[in-house]
Amino acid sequence: MTFTGIDQYNPTYGNGFGSGVRVTNGEPLTYLDADESHTIINAYALSFLNTYVRRLDGYAGFLLENQYGDMIIYRR
Repeated sequence: MTFTGIDQYNPTYGNGFGSGVRVTNGEPLTYLDADESHTIINAYALSFLNTYVRRLDGYAGFLLENQYGDMIIYRR
């Protein structure tokens, strides 16, 4: 749900807010705060678009490593 603004009008919407379990293995987890999630999504999306669509220099390095530590699961 962090790709939407649903948290702004219904912060208790459900899946994607608070805590839950991983779909892949049932492990408990705590979701990131929506504002933090939007910041991370925006940063990676901007870097991706500037690198591959606009072909601007200086953004590709951001995509090559985890910029947010253990807040996210990073895979290349």
